[in-house]
Amino acid sequence: MNSNMSSKTKAMFFPRLSPAFFSLLTAILLLLLYNASFWRHFFQAAPMVSLRSWLFGASCFLVLAAILKFFLSLVAFKTLQKPFIMALFLVSAFCTYFLSEYGGAFDGSMVQNVLESNSAELGEYFNLKVVIYALLLGVLPGWLVTRLPIQYPRFKKQLLTMFVSMITTLLIVLINVSVFFNDYRTLLQQHSKLPLLVNPLNYLYATPAYIFQKTTAPLHLMTIADDAVMSPANTTQTAQTSNISTAATPVKKLLILVIGEAARADHFHLNGYSRNTNPQLAKQDLLNFSQVSACATATAVSVPCMFSIFDRQHFDVNHARNYESVLDVLRKVGVGVSWRDNNGGCKGTCDRSPYEDVSKLNIPTLCDRQECFDEVLLHNLQKELDTPVQNQLIVLHQKGSHGPAYFKRTPQAFKKFLPECQASQLKSCTRQAIVNAYDNSLLYTDDLLNQLIEQLKQKPNVQSALLYLSDHGESLGENNLYLHGMPYNIAPRAQTHIPMLMWLSPALKQSHIDMACLKKKIDQPYSHDGLFHMLLSFFEVKTNAYQPSLDWLAGCSIGS
Repeated sequence: MNSNMSSKTKAMFFPRLSPAFFSLLTAILLLLLYNASFWRHFFQAAPMVSLRSWLFGASCFLVLAAILKFFLSLVAFKTLQKPFIMALFLVSAFCTYFLSEYGGAFDGSMVQNVLESNSAELGEYFNLKVVIYALLLGVLPGWLVTRLPIQYPRFKKQLLTMFVSMITTLLIVLINVSVFFNDYRTLLQQHSKLPLLVNPLNYLYATPAYIFQKTTAPLHLMTIADDAVMSPANTTQTAQTSNISTAATPVKKLLILVIGEAARADHFHLNGYSRNTNPQLAKQDLLNFSQVSACATATAVSVPCMFSIFDRQHFDVNHARNYESVLDVLRKVGVGVSWRDNNGGCKGTCDRSPYEDVSKLNIPTLCDRQECFDEVLLHNLQKELDTPVQNQLIVLHQKGSHGPAYFKRTPQAFKKFLPECQASQLKSCTRQAIVNAYDNSLLYTDDLLNQLIEQLKQKPNVQSALLYLSDHGESLGENNLYLHGMPYNIAPRAQTHIPMLMWLSPALKQSHIDMACLKKKIDQPYSHDGLFHMLLSFFEVKTNAYQPSLDWLAGCSIGS
């Protein structure tokens, strides 16, 4: 009896719905409640100034509702529909928060960032506002879904209903697009970002596409530069390859490569920024390359890309992971390669090289339970620098200026620009406070690089160098955009224009590098594409894979 009364009470408040109507209702709610970012951009791109513009706006709503209804019809079955829609509300709630709070767009690279981020990185986005979004737009609608009585027909009738529903939605889309074809074409040509803002269609498309590419790539590793050999003039016997004692033989070449995180070129004082974010580097005799572009706007893509033989135009992260990187080429010709990481891993780039995750070190002055300051990269580094004989490449991967919690990246001694945003919820801070926290992180990077240079100076007989370049840039609130990860073709310059600088030891300049030649090239346009070829050039590796047109050092080697 109580069960019957409960069913009657539920029916009073929640009338029985058909699966098709439930799908339509869900589509409308998603468009109205979870797409504020999309509609804001849409009305900016297509202002409602005439009857036709209003009709076009209504058409756009109808088309999106029909597309959503089409996809939801695929899961409109008794055991699948409710759980799927409950999950959809919850994931869409988080997507709504991210798009509202940080701007940007949601594509395959964003999905990759989310799925490949560690718990500490994801934890920085957790705050009270996220909880409110999750409760109001995720949990509450999900609970209401459990209360809705839905009348599911028999399976054959359900299939017929689904088929009719999908055909109807397709006709709605085709008719609307035909009537407003020129409007849609103009809108998408001028505002290609808009489709990436439609929640949940953006991640419903991007997630399966990412998973498919990730799981269907070939499993065997393709070798590259099989003809690579070390130049005879640079060949050094090592204890590993020769029975001859090498105790007195000096290291021939040593390069420390520092990969920065989210550093933008226009906030480096060396590039004309009004604030002195490089007080110590400004005192060093170094080369500052002022016009360098990143390969991508996200670490998961840019780091593999910069070490890849493929240039940005031909690089695909899932395809490229099946090929060796320049690190493999260097190791095959005898260069000692090692990777020290303080930023969530090398994204597959260093899988075949010695690797150390220094973020796990328990050094009280540098680390807490969640992360370490970048100075941890220097811990026991001297032991590597003292390795005899072998040509060396040491890669240091910084935490750098990783957002949104920029304030966590710097020790107290480097908090020069105040007040500093002390929150990961950036919109709770003034833009100046956000910039202050970000600039403080660059001050800390300045100190780290200066320490490395001073450490290299202690080896006057070694042909050593320090190369620093960031993985990508960062948006700091310009045009209501924060962080990074925008699709490259629509990303602002702040996310693609990166700092790059190089310090060369006196021994290297005297024997190998023409500094006057290099100084003429520092304002030319370069990109991550050149790192592969520059590393080959630096260690004097001969191979047909080398392209001098991409090498930053090309033409400036003594004797070239």
